[in-house]
Amino acid sequence: MAMLIPSPQRIQAILFHPKKVWHQIAVESTSLQDLYFGWILWLAAIPIVCDVVTDYLMLRGFLGSKAMLYDGYAIPGRIIQSAATDYLLEIAMIAILAQMVMFFSKVCGGQPNLIQATKTVAYAYTPIWLSGTIAPFAALLAGASPSTPYFEPTILLGIAVSVAAGCYAIYQAVIGLPITMHCPSTNTKARAAAIVVTGIVATVLLSAISSKL
Repeated sequence: MAMLIPSPQRIQAILFHPKKVWHQIAVESTSLQDLYFGWILWLAAIPIVCDVVTDYLMLRGFLGSKAMLYDGYAIPGRIIQSAATDYLLEIAMIAILAQMVMFFSKVCGGQPNLIQATKTVAYAYTPIWLSGTIAPFAALLAGASPSTPYFEPTILLGIAVSVAAGCYAIYQAVIGLPITMHCPSTNTKARAAAIVVTGIVATVLLSAISSKL
């Protein structure tokens, strides 16, 4: 049966028992539609929604009662518009990274398969998506506003969690890539790191560009 929403048991297994669950992931029969509608679209929305909450809290703390309208713009609408763009870019990035996995698999003598490649990216990215839940709490604890310094302890905590999640995503890809794509373990670490880091950097850059639109 297709998974309509992300399974808490699967999320727990990825976070705490990755070496075991990747073998299960590799042999599961699924489709791209199930992966996107049952996992990617849900989890990719987590950091986007949390960013919306964080941005509004920061602007409300900075502008007070003027947080609904500033400089002639309806702030909630602008925040949501930017979030929607970021969400679409995030989904597109997953598809691009899956193609990268396909390419690396072909280069290293693995078995290129788009569904398996999408699995690899989607499940490896899970820690990054989940780490997005920290941002609103860090902003609230810091009483954040656009002028809040980055060395504020709670802001630093949020950054540290994001960095740790990125590192754990690389670890997930290192484990998953040889299993799902049947790639030799040689140079897998470098390729897995390249895929995840490329995704993170591209997402940050595209988000920065979309915020200027």
